[in-house]
Amino acid sequence: MLPASKVLFVLIRATNKSVPFFIAKNFRNDEKLDLHYKKHGKKEFDAQSKEEYLQISRDVVNQGIKVKYPYEGEVRVAYLQLLGNSQRNGDTKFAFVGTKNNGDITTLHVKSGKDFWKMLNGNAKDNELRPVND
Repeated sequence: MLPASKVLFVLIRATNKSVPFFIAKNFRNDEKLDLHYKKHGKKEFDAQSKEEYLQISRDVVNQGIKVKYPYEGEVRVAYLQLLGNSQRNGDTKFAFVGTKNNGDITTLHVKSGKDFWKMLNGNAKDNELRPVND
């Protein structure tokens, strides 16, 4: 279990691996990529194209923290990358890449606050990250 205050250390440690790796993930199809780019790409990540949005998604997958979370009756994998704190209320903000169990990317967007912790841990007050190592 990892408190949110230790996330930066994990990100630094995770990106200093002696043997780099790359996972080329994709959205299920171009329509899904286009839909999510229009919804989140420019507004949340200042991505100038859907290709840039896809690359940001892949970067989060490759450099972020891998976690598991319950979604629609199954356990899914997501990747998180610390973005900082909200200026509005100080909540920790993360880039969140959700995936299907077949590895397809389902979304990239910003998550923070109680809704984030409830989605991740089932409890809005449980603000610990539990990285998956496999």
